[in-house]
Amino acid sequence: MAINTKHVDQRRKLHFDSYEQLLAEAERLAAAERLRNLGNWSLGQVLKHLAIVMHNSIDGFRNRPPLPIRMLLRLMKNRFVNKPHPSGIQLPKTTADEIVPGPETTTQDALISLRDAIRRLQTNPHRVSHPAFGKLTREEWDQMNFRHAELHLSFIEIAE
Repeated sequence: MAINTKHVDQRRKLHFDSYEQLLAEAERLAAAERLRNLGNWSLGQVLKHLAIVMHNSIDGFRNRPPLPIRMLLRLMKNRFVNKPHPSGIQLPKTTADEIVPGPETTTQDALISLRDAIRRLQTNPHRVSHPAFGKLTREEWDQMNFRHAELHLSFIEIAE
């Protein structure tokens, strides 16, 4: 049975100011012997999801919300760029099919993909429009990626 992540209150508080910090946390978790997961996705799924979104910020997204929803979300762009992302958002099936990896995703394969995505973001200045928020600067995309990673990685901690 799926966990309603909107109501998970024991998540870790994370803050990333760089891709190096984000990757260091991903590698720290990947190296751990045991993890405690407060959400629905494995560490592999989280890392691969982050990598997919990062790659898509350069290559483009197939799906985007309907126009009325995009117009509403664009009014909230600065909140999503600068503040922690809310948990428990349910993605439409077509979007989930594009950016949510399956449970068979391994941590090591996902970590390789995340490293590659970060390398691309650091060396390629091109960014596409965000499917919900529209045109973002490279800095806004970076901040969006940091907030996004903080959200997903907050559900996973090293078990004692």
